[in-house]
Amino acid sequence: MPLLSGTPAPWFTAATNDGPDYAFNSVGGHFVLLAFFPDAGAERDQAMAALQANRGVFDAETRIGFGVIRDEAYFKAQNTQMPGLRYFFDGDGEIARAFEVLQADGSTEGQWFVLDPSLRVIFSVP
Repeated sequence: MPLLSGTPAPWFTAATNDGPDYAFNSVGGHFVLLAFFPDAGAERDQAMAALQANRGVFDAETRIGFGVIRDEAYFKAQNTQMPGLRYFFDGDGEIARAFEVLQADGSTEGQWFVLDPSLRVIFSVP
């Protein structure tokens, strides 16, 4: 079961397209969308299309969005030239595990979390 409203988001360090050691806790002070994409297939493509279609919401001043991707080739293919929108590579599933969206079979459940500036979960949706 994914993290519930009011729960502090786990802190982690992971690779982004901008570098190997991005500290997630450094985004405190912003509203944050953390989007866990399903591992593959049409669901992942639909989720990515929805995020891309709404990229104007992320201004890097008050609102930041992150996609969390487990597939390395898919991760490397993402455009990082959009202000306020980045992607984490979660090849080993540790970020998904911390947010309780890693399934028993090792796959990632598609789940989006909205966090407040203190990095607590406001709500999440599948």
